[in-house]
Amino acid sequence: MERRQPEASLSEADRAAIEQEIADLDAFASLATSIEHNAKGKALLQALDIAFAKAAEIGAAQKAVIFNPITSHSELFVATACR
Repeated sequence: MERRQPEASLSEADRAAIEQEIADLDAFASLATSIEHNAKGKALLQALDIAFAKAAEIGAAQKAVIFNPITSHSELFVATACR
């Protein structure tokens, strides 16, 4: 099958906007990979410490169920909790 060429080429403004968007996405990717701490995970651990202390006061088991649909977030939480 023959590839069709676009009927109209991009304007210089369109090209500049696309290049800027690529640069922005590269910056976001760099920022995301540079994050070394998990603030939400640490806050959750602090909340669990408080909840488990209260549970111990009343003789309840120290159990928690945490629902998270994103596997990578779950893995990051486990890594934070195990430090």
